[in-house]
Amino acid sequence: MTAKEFLNQIRRQEKLLRAVERERDQIRADMLNLKGAKLNERVTGTKQSDLSDAYIRLETYEERVNDEWDRLIGLREQGKKLIATVEDADQQTILYDRYINCMSWEEIAVGMHYSWRHTLRVHGAALQNLKDVI
Repeated sequence: MTAKEFLNQIRRQEKLLRAVERERDQIRADMLNLKGAKLNERVTGTKQSDLSDAYIRLETYEERVNDEWDRLIGLREQGKKLIATVEDADQQTILYDRYINCMSWEEIAVGMHYSWRHTLRVHGAALQNLKDVI
């Protein structure tokens, strides 16, 4: 696995986490529209109410969000250690912003007062420096 492939895992994990969080938030919003069973209604069968089903799904998503967070934190820590092996501060900053902070190339270029093209050149040089590490 190359350094770029490893660092891109962090970005993909961040996107996955955000998607799971959105799903969890949607379930929460859906729960506000559900109604619980009325106490004066006759209950037949063993089917749970929609509200309890939604609550179980919400708990499942909460656990998944926590698992995805744990995975992301672990990947970020490994990524930070890898990035710290690069000697050039500008290269470190670009790698950190791109892969740990998940910033776009445009955001990085503006923040560093570089052109978009120069940002990509420095990024390429940083990845070349990481080839020796991995």
